[in-house]
Amino acid sequence: MGICNMNRSCRFCERSVNLLVVPFGAYARSIRLPHMVLTIFGVSALTFMMAMYALERRNTRFVLAFALGCALSSTYGFLSKAWPFGVVEGIWTLLALFRWWRERRTPPQLA
Repeated sequence: MGICNMNRSCRFCERSVNLLVVPFGAYARSIRLPHMVLTIFGVSALTFMMAMYALERRNTRFVLAFALGCALSSTYGFLSKAWPFGVVEGIWTLLALFRWWRERRTPPQLA
């Protein structure tokens, strides 16, 4: 039964994503996430990432926050089974971390 209607099932609530999680060894368990939760997570992660990208020039903390947003977007890509997106966002995470590490070592330049 879906959570939208009390009497009949809702086609949106019944959809879920099966995720395969392998904790240790060959034993695996399946986790089910509703599509709407995954979509909200993805939209939130991408919005956060783009906002931090826009604020990068203000402070190096925003570069680090952008790296966090990329990592969240990468997680979303793998959870939604769009692994190429997850891989690309993972690479962007590493690049942003490298940029943050490089920029925090250089002294600020006065204009």
